[in-house]
Amino acid sequence: MVIRLLAKLLATGVIAAASAAHAVPILRISDGVTTITAADNGSGTCADTDSTAGLVSVSCSIGSWFVNVLVGIGHAVLGNQIHLTSLNVSSSAGGTLTVSLTDTDFVNAGAYPSLAFWGGIGGVAAGNVSYAMYVSDANTPFGLDTLIGSGSGSGAFSASFGNWASPTGTYSMTLVATIVHNLSNFPQATSLDFVGRVPEPGVLALLATGLLGVSVAARRRRT
Repeated sequence: MVIRLLAKLLATGVIAAASAAHAVPILRISDGVTTITAADNGSGTCADTDSTAGLVSVSCSIGSWFVNVLVGIGHAVLGNQIHLTSLNVSSSAGGTLTVSLTDTDFVNAGAYPSLAFWGGIGGVAAGNVSYAMYVSDANTPFGLDTLIGSGSGSGAFSASFGNWASPTGTYSMTLVATIVHNLSNFPQATSLDFVGRVPEPGVLALLATGLLGVSVAARRRRT
């Protein structure tokens, strides 16, 4: 029975494999009027300030948002996940700001029919934060083909979610958070940490070893 369970998990893709290629993480900031995009080790307005490969860091102002410090870490560094950290301060006028992190060239190395994705977010919001995680089988930066999970929070908040997707080969992963600050007498700040991941190949070996061990122990008890 244990062996059959393992086979079923493999067939349905409960255990997912992601192989890290040399992708370039990209950050995007938009207030609805101006959009700034910063790629790892790229140039231009609000360019990456960290030379570490697989990590993009920016600090700039946009519209009424006069402090925006973002760090995006791609799967070339983290292996099976991407991570967005963002601190954003608006003037008393408030406004809406969308921050995004995307990374391409995740690989469904085991050619599983479906993969189990997971996301988690936490932060402290002066206003409201709505968030979403996507994967794109087209492997396009900021691709929104398949929604993995979404939600919203305010004040001190945290949430996690998971879902299935069926990328056939190489795919991208994208995290999006939209921050809304209302009119206030003072500047307002929101900070958040947002992560998206797919189980790494090592999980397969660990689960297989564990289940086989349980099977052997059960057989020994029967004999």
